[in-house]
Amino acid sequence: MALKKDYPVLDLLSGPEEGHALSALADPAHPQWAALLDWQQRLWPGLGPKGEAAMFLNQLGFFIGVALMTAGPRGVGGAETRSASYRLLPPGGSSSAGLVRLHLKVPERGAEEHVVSVLGDPVAGLAVRARMGRGGLWRVLADGIALGLLDCGRRTGRLEEARHLFERIAKQQGSPLANRQLRWPEAEETGLLQRGGCCRIHEAGEPLCPGCVLFRRRG
Repeated sequence: MALKKDYPVLDLLSGPEEGHALSALADPAHPQWAALLDWQQRLWPGLGPKGEAAMFLNQLGFFIGVALMTAGPRGVGGAETRSASYRLLPPGGSSSAGLVRLHLKVPERGAEEHVVSVLGDPVAGLAVRARMGRGGLWRVLADGIALGLLDCGRRTGRLEEARHLFERIAKQQGSPLANRQLRWPEAEETGLLQRGGCCRIHEAGEPLCPGCVLFRRRG
């Protein structure tokens, strides 16, 4: 899969780990946060702390969904691919100063459980920075992961595998990512994902989801 072509702000790196592990982001004052959230501000200037947090987690979730689809014997790097470093490039794809790197190990087996275990750290850090409840932040992550799975499944012709991962991640009872409102599209090739929960993504100019309670408030 040509990740660089399909996802121009995402690079898959081989070799040693690069950048900060996600666990570093449990600290709300970690210097990496400034770079990560500045990336959001360059895309959506003036975005408030809660919208900023939602957009970051949604995009992080999207790339994790892609990572899950590219891990293992059918992923980038061949049969021995068991972990990968991903880097997020600033708007415009520049690799100059300001490059943001995040490392995420994606084991071939047990990837779902591993992802849940590492995501608790950025959720904890952002909950303090943005003064948001962790439940809402987990919902944003689940939305993003589902979008990444769906998009990558469509691009690679592996929708059945993508849906299977979706069920294991977003519908597993007891998981913080479990979300009863989140729905996989019935028309897999063309349908829209029904997102789950208030996410504040609309603050970046994104359209409201069908059935969003804000429709009533704006009426």
